[in-house]
Amino acid sequence: MGQRLRELIKSKRVSIDRAATIAGVHRTTLFRWLSGEQSPIAPQSWQKGGLENLAGWLGFCDLDELLDTLRSSDEPTRNPTDQLSTAARRVLERVLLQGALRLEDLPNKSGESTASALAECLSAGALVERTIGGSRILYEPALGLLAHLARRSRDLRGLAADLGVPSSYISSIVDSVRNETRVEDGRLKLQGHTYELVVFDWSNTLAEEADFDDAICEALAATCGRDVFRSLLDRLEATQDPRWYDYFYLADYFGIPAERVIEIHEHHRNLLRWIPGARQLFEYCRSQSDIALATNCNAAVLDCRLSLMGLSRSDFEAIYTSDSVSDASSKEDMYRRLLRELSVSPTATIVISDSYERDVLPALRLGCHAIWYTKKTDPSFWGTPAMDVRPDEYHLLRSAATRTLPDLVTVDHAETLAWFQGS
Repeated sequence: MGQRLRELIKSKRVSIDRAATIAGVHRTTLFRWLSGEQSPIAPQSWQKGGLENLAGWLGFCDLDELLDTLRSSDEPTRNPTDQLSTAARRVLERVLLQGALRLEDLPNKSGESTASALAECLSAGALVERTIGGSRILYEPALGLLAHLARRSRDLRGLAADLGVPSSYISSIVDSVRNETRVEDGRLKLQGHTYELVVFDWSNTLAEEADFDDAICEALAATCGRDVFRSLLDRLEATQDPRWYDYFYLADYFGIPAERVIEIHEHHRNLLRWIPGARQLFEYCRSQSDIALATNCNAAVLDCRLSLMGLSRSDFEAIYTSDSVSDASSKEDMYRRLLRELSVSPTATIVISDSYERDVLPALRLGCHAIWYTKKTDPSFWGTPAMDVRPDEYHLLRSAATRTLPDLVTVDHAETLAWFQGS
């Protein structure tokens, strides 16, 4: 019990004298607690309210919550993965490689063995689950807790039921995100976050462009023929050529004037929309931090679309597009150049994107913070398919990652905004 209290106080990086003052006891009494000579559960002397103050200072909602944690520390810490079957461990690994996974993206999800393995993970508390907009999402427990708190604060006693984990395991989950949370009015809330630089992706993060792109492709294909237009897209995509995103290049290839591309953009401008909540998020971040844009969109196309969205390059501290780098398959080069250009450290930077492999993972490898906005997109005839990376490939991709998981995995920009403001 004393060792657990020592760890909690040490996490605050303050002196024993300061902790004793907060608890309302003499420093020798606190030393007795830490050494196990005397129990803080039944202290011999402390000022009224002092131990409650210590509980709140350590991040607990009340004294009982602190004492319950100290009592439970006398028992061996239970690892929820200890008793999992081999099949359950495979399911767990797949989720933990990214921090979250939609149920429909789980391999062989319809198989009875996979369903049983998933149920085993959830029952043990190794994973937590949320249903948002009809979509079931599997989370690493700490990330699931943060996403939950981004929607509403919660009394600690009800968190286990909210997350669907055994009550005996909830204290270790809360403890793992102690630096990201605070206790206020007896409720656990999300801490606010501030960064020097916020780097946004564009498509499917700030802008909803799927219907817009389809309409533009259809209009261009009507001029040159759908089969030949699709054939060109397939060839460019196969080699990850960034001109796949450049409608001005595609038009020129088929002898279509640039003015026609602009006309098509203007004609279908009602299909270019902000992602729900993205505008409020963008405006808030712009009021607090420098804003940059790193996108696979081509510069000329982006300028056209910024204008249609009521934005301009002056709204950003810096912009990098696919035609400004040599390799568009990963944004690591973009991020390196952004950090160097703006003289910002990775630890003072956060990247927000819907693409885990191309955007979030490269940011983590550089040591940046990252928020993965997991927007579900419907397949499109003209769109590019999502990357399908096997678990062993993820291990290789993440082998050099300074940060192993995103700071937050969210499906709603209201949650992303709560990350910055605090819930």
